[in-house]
Amino acid sequence: MTNAKHAQTPLPTGYMPTPNEREVNPQMRTLIQQIIGSLLYIMLRTHPDIAFAVTKLAQFAATYKEHLDKAKYVLRYLAGTVKYVLMSLATCSPCIFWPLGSPWEDVVI
Repeated sequence: MTNAKHAQTPLPTGYMPTPNEREVNPQMRTLIQQIIGSLLYIMLRTHPDIAFAVTKLAQFAATYKEHLDKAKYVLRYLAGTVKYVLMSLATCSPCIFWPLGSPWEDVVI
């Protein structure tokens, strides 16, 4: 994912997951469930902005092909936000958020 093209949003606009109608490959199902589990952990710890996307993916985790593509989309989004900072409301007042390395990085509020 180091050289992946970054996504601007956690999921494509209008994405609606669909249930799987075919035979499920157990290995692929395990892979997508592991990725979704990792995304859930990331979501809870550092990226609440991906909560909607991850819960949408988790709804039909057995639809592995469609969800694997969309899980990779979320990973590309995360790759594009590695320099963003999440601050606790207890540590700032008022809080203004911007990416690290931005022209406003040194501004003191």
